[in-house]
This record gives sequence, structure tokens and C-alpha cells, in this order.
Amino acid sequence: MYRDFYSPEYLSSFSIAGVDGTEKKRFKKKGGPSKQSRLKIGYLHGFSGLAGYIESRNHDHIAFCLLTNGFPKDYYESIKQLEDKICTILSKN
Repeated sequence: MYRDFYSPEYLSSFSIAGVDGTEKKRFKKKGGPSKQSRLKIGYLHGFSGLAGYIESRNHDHIAFCLLTNGFPKDYYESIKQLEDKICTILSKN
């Protein structure tokens, strides 16, 4: 979809990392994904999903999807921190 004719509409359905939507409060720290990164988040009890496109240091776009399931509710913050770290690492490649 990224290179498809409908790419602008498709990408506009994603939130901008640290700017709007469900990612507005995430990725505020310096060194996280750039404002060119587009993300979607999903959460249900014991399940977390984060997917989208991350802009790398070289301005390449990396498609990714992180899915985690089967964890107790008490672990959600830890899972979220792990997802954030993975996205930060991807943005530095």
C-alpha cells in the first residue's frame, strides 16, 4: 500500500508519532521516531499491537508490525515501553 496510488489517503489514516491521535502522548522523548513516522495502535486485555511505517535516520521507511498477547494486565506498561524502544531502535537504523 505504501507505494500504491492511494498511498496519501492510506497514510493519512495513521497517527503521526508524538503529534496526534493515539500516539500523541507516546514518542515525545528526544531520539524517538521522527514526525514522519505513521503508526496504529491496538489494545485489548492481554493483547497489544503496534504497526506502521517508521522513518529511519537515512529517510528510508520501514514497515513493521509488533504483536504481543497472553500477558497479564499489570504488564501493559512494560509492553508499551518495549514497543517504544523497538520503534526508537528502528528509527536509528
